[in-house]
Amino acid sequence: MAERLRELLTATAEQSAAVALVWQEIERQADWSETATRLLNQAQQFNSPLLTAAAAGVLLCLLREPDRSTETELAAQVSALGACRPVPADCLSVSEACNRLVTGGATLALADCAVELLQDCLSRLPADSAERPALLAVQANAWRLRYLRNGAETDLSRAVAAVDEAHALAGPEHPLHARIRHSRATVHDLVGGPDRIGSRHRASAEDGDTDPGTRGRALLSTITELLARFRKSQDTAALDEALALAGQALDPAFQHAGERWFLLMRAAQPYAVKGWHTKDAELLARSIELLREALDLLPAGHALAVGLLNELGSSLHLRALVLDDEGELATALSLLRRSVERTPHASADYASFSSNFAMGLWTLWKRGRSPAVLAEAVRVATDARDSAAANPTSRQHLGHLEGLVGTLTGLWVQHYPAMAGRHEQARAGLAAAMRLGGETVNSVLTGSMSVALAAAAEDWSLATDLSAQVIELLPHVASPALSLRDRERGLAGLTTDLARDACACALTTGSPQRALELLEQGRATLIDQALAGRQNHDLDLIRPYAPAEAVRMAELREQLAETGEARHGAAADRRHTLADEMLRLTRTIRSLPGLERYLLPPRLADVRTRLGSDPLVVINVSRYRCDALIVTGSRDVTVVPLPDLTLEEAGEHAAGFTAAVTRLSDRPGPRERKQLTGALRETLAWLWEVVSEPVLTALGVTSATDDPPRVHWSPTGPLVFLPLHAAERDGNCVLDRVVSSYVPTLRLLPARREPPATGPSLIVSVPRSTLLPGRPLDEAAHEVEALVRAFPESVLLEHDDADAGSVLAALGRSRRVHFACHGETDAHHPSNSHLVLQNERLTVSDLMRQRLDSLDLAVLSACHTARGSEHMPDEMLHLTSALQIAGVRHTVGTLWQAGDKSARRFTELFYQNLQGGHPVAAAVHAAARTLRGESTTPAAWAPFIHVGS
Repeated sequence: MAERLRELLTATAEQSAAVALVWQEIERQADWSETATRLLNQAQQFNSPLLTAAAAGVLLCLLREPDRSTETELAAQVSALGACRPVPADCLSVSEACNRLVTGGATLALADCAVELLQDCLSRLPADSAERPALLAVQANAWRLRYLRNGAETDLSRAVAAVDEAHALAGPEHPLHARIRHSRATVHDLVGGPDRIGSRHRASAEDGDTDPGTRGRALLSTITELLARFRKSQDTAALDEALALAGQALDPAFQHAGERWFLLMRAAQPYAVKGWHTKDAELLARSIELLREALDLLPAGHALAVGLLNELGSSLHLRALVLDDEGELATALSLLRRSVERTPHASADYASFSSNFAMGLWTLWKRGRSPAVLAEAVRVATDARDSAAANPTSRQHLGHLEGLVGTLTGLWVQHYPAMAGRHEQARAGLAAAMRLGGETVNSVLTGSMSVALAAAAEDWSLATDLSAQVIELLPHVASPALSLRDRERGLAGLTTDLARDACACALTTGSPQRALELLEQGRATLIDQALAGRQNHDLDLIRPYAPAEAVRMAELREQLAETGEARHGAAADRRHTLADEMLRLTRTIRSLPGLERYLLPPRLADVRTRLGSDPLVVINVSRYRCDALIVTGSRDVTVVPLPDLTLEEAGEHAAGFTAAVTRLSDRPGPRERKQLTGALRETLAWLWEVVSEPVLTALGVTSATDDPPRVHWSPTGPLVFLPLHAAERDGNCVLDRVVSSYVPTLRLLPARREPPATGPSLIVSVPRSTLLPGRPLDEAAHEVEALVRAFPESVLLEHDDADAGSVLAALGRSRRVHFACHGETDAHHPSNSHLVLQNERLTVSDLMRQRLDSLDLAVLSACHTARGSEHMPDEMLHLTSALQIAGVRHTVGTLWQAGDKSARRFTELFYQNLQGGHPVAAAVHAAARTLRGESTTPAAWAPFIHVGS
């Protein structure tokens, strides 16, 4: 610095006694703060640009090494510099240094000084000055820092105005265009709010011409955006992209002097989030490694070291959970506690730091169930919530914190009876969390907890209302912007019992119609989405009432489709933007007269019309109560309580039944076969006693008849895996009393229509697929030969001709189709369940995107075609329902793997009955009855079901 001043002073003709005096001061002492003050005084006294530049240089050194002076002294010196009217370059460098200190935790007075210094400089510049954009951008950052501290909307408005002006002046050819573009994105992030979707920083991060410093910061900002998207919607593609960008951000090209610790801290976050999401201890270890490296780079006592301690404690907490490591949990809690104790209560960080600490205490409580630990967790979480409520820039966390307080208080109430009086406090916290949390996954979680607490207090009206609020959020959990796999994963993890519990709560309040509506709105979310997007069929209904909205919805769907399966980059940002607009437009359409039920389940009156004289029996299985809801064309919903049916017992029977039929397909020895068949009969007898007999009695069907009535069954929960049509005990069997059809959801109960008058039959035969070389279907060839003889006009696709494209094209031209091939179920991702063709798979996802309204009948002579996922039973997504979504009128499928010979015999009997004039459902019914008389086990005759109208 001394050498620089020597050059500055000797290179000018301005050689006054004052300058010589100041120079002597500089050379003989190292007190830079006093030197800066002397230079500033002399500069102002002599109105000397030379001394002003010298003072700015010394002051810049002080700002870069703030330990040489107090913040109060620095603020006074920056103000004094402004009075000396420094050149724009000095204003810019000094103001940037002030902003860096404020970012690091210094007093807000430095940001105030920067604002004033820049404002004075800007007032002296002409409007077209090339230096204005840079000065405005730095001033906008100072206003932004003020807003982050005090939450004043006027500061944010000034920041937006300044950065917008800078951006308008710095066009694409301006040397600072990329940097100012990034600054503008950073400011506008605050305007968009925490729920904004899409990236403002991606352009800077991907621009190879952007300077490394700006590009590195843009990468970090893009990572933050992607993590926010993941937390809101559970978009795993966003999380994967954030992790990839973190790797890029660690590249040495993006390291800036003095900022590597910050880069390491931000880059560690995706490793922690991904590690926890996948329970990957190695990813969590990488996060911990980066945070420790960052902590080592910070000088002792640095203002932001406390934030690193909290981040490190959080990552150690997550790894302790994954590894079940008590010692690491203790270390994590120690760091978290220290970070909270060292953070002022008024700080914007206090709420998030305390939240992390409360989460760690919750984990500690779960290990030992100590009341004192849970009490401290409640206290810390409450303190965090109160801090966020009082701090404008922390209020974005308030929804999460209200949920945390409500959840912890709810646990306190549930586990310690002495705290029962806090029920209302817990419910109030969770209700506030739902209100403040927005349309996010966290709101669904806190809402579900609210329902449980209200039900525990037997406040069934409140539980019903809360359930309805949570169900309204399901379209956001399963946003169409997400991949189908992410939607499935989100529904499986968050909403397994939600719809059934909502139905049970509403029934307890004496509202059967509302109970049925909530059940339908809360289940089959993916089916609902598939139906809505099937060639815009729904828009035909609203176009007369809302033509502009119908056009816009069609445009949005088309634009969403154009993004394809893009999961990363700008295309993924666009998918989320479009999906959010679609959800907003859906709400707008529902607000219009006559369109209140747009994309909602059909009204009860519509269901009655579609049923005609056939009753529909919906069986709701909940932890709170179990009931059958009977709907007919002539009366209101009839509720049949099922007191002997419980959720737990239904789950046990479904699991045991599935295990038994699976083992029987392996052809065990006679003794084991007899035991397994006995287990099946026990479950069918239980099913008759607790479900079928009470329902049939309520329907007035108390004995077998030669002309059995038709019943539509719509089970829920574990019962979707059991054959209600096959329940039997002591000579009584459902099969002898009614003709059974199944309805996955009332949305798939179509308006009655006449079958297509013409069209060929299609037969798809794949007895030996290259994908399953060790599992030939020996009876399939005989089955197909018989079908070709019975329907000589049929189109036959077999062997290599049976590829997915040819099959889908032929389906659209056919009246009937018969598949003779293998079927396989994907328990975790039912959209990937598939029919096995010669060299490829025809998936549920493929089928439900088709428009097959001309197809009257589809027979799936394959395994598991009517079996969904045990992880999300109420989604009812399988091959049979996929064809129903596509518009097929009647579908015949299987609940489990039928034996090769049983499948061939059923097919023979079914088509004989069909040609004999039986309706499809009756043909299935008669075939199953005949097969029952020829079989020794229900596994052979009970898997075949009819789904349709």
